[in-house]
Amino acid sequence: MKSTAAKGRLTTQEGEPFQDYLLSVSTIEPRKNHVTLLAAWENMRAEKYPHLKLVIVGMLGWDHEAS
Repeated sequence: MKSTAAKGRLTTQEGEPFQDYLLSVSTIEPRKNHVTLLAAWENMRAEKYPHLKLVIVGMLGWDHEAS
């Protein structure tokens, strides 16, 4: 996706502002502590960034199923 700067903020080629997001790239497994990441993201949304998106990208790792 091509971007341009408009009024000091990045926008898409269509002129729409980019969405604010957190990106996590890792395998999905307990030692990566995604539970803490989710809690921090929820706090950030509640306190200051209500439109913040969370994107988690990764393959399933060992012991990924909920116990």
